[in-house]
Amino acid sequence: MIIPDTFLSIHEETVLFIGSVFLGAVLSIVYSLILAFRAVVPHKIFSSALEDVLFILFWTGAVICFAAVSGKGVMRFFYIAGTLLGFTIAYLTIGRPAVRVLSRILSAVCRFFRWLFSPFGKILVRFRGKLTWKFVDNAKNKGKRKNIRSALLIVKEKMLYNNNKNKSE
Repeated sequence: MIIPDTFLSIHEETVLFIGSVFLGAVLSIVYSLILAFRAVVPHKIFSSALEDVLFILFWTGAVICFAAVSGKGVMRFFYIAGTLLGFTIAYLTIGRPAVRVLSRILSAVCRFFRWLFSPFGKILVRFRGKLTWKFVDNAKNKGKRKNIRSALLIVKEKMLYNNNKNKSE
């Protein structure tokens, strides 16, 4: 009897299932990083939805790569079930506290960078005031000139019409 290359023994299936559970736990940690980033940096609904869609695509790619490398290129249902189980267990046990810790770490890193670049910000604010004054003044003068020109055009337009002809009709 010839056994096909895609045939797996019970032992191999168990090892692959446990591997997919670990893959789900790693994906849960990646998602915890995304949630911590969301807690630190304010997001709009669209960008949060986009991040979730990108994470689902990443998840799909990870499962496909797992099937290609470990499972001899054959996708089996228990890979998906194992990643979902590993994700759920990891998220419920270490995911929530990890989000809190990671968000504190990321907020500390953001504060450090704000402190590090604050002198540059003060310099930019100083130059911004000078540049704004110059450019805003020019824009206001240009707008005044435009209004004066348009007012003159309206007066010239009135001169084109023959009011005497309109009154006689």
